[in-house]
Amino acid sequence: MEKKLASFSSVLGVVIANKRKELGIDQGDFAAQLGLSQASYSRLESGKSTFSVDQMFGCAKAINVSVTNLVAAVENTVNQLEEKQDIK
Repeated sequence: MEKKLASFSSVLGVVIANKRKELGIDQGDFAAQLGLSQASYSRLESGKSTFSVDQMFGCAKAINVSVTNLVAAVENTVNQLEEKQDIK
């Protein structure tokens, strides 16, 4: 069976979206904090666009999480997906 590919940027979008929702922050308000339109930010969260380093740091700051913890959450999520599904 061929493995499915999950990009790190798309997983980052899910991790940030989950934390943003947990904090009760509207996507449009979050996008405004980052200086982005809601549509542009939505593409990042959904994995249709790739986060820049600046955007990743900005998101971490906006959700009050260190970049180290954000990257660890992405890595943990990818590891869990690899264990549960057939992805690489």
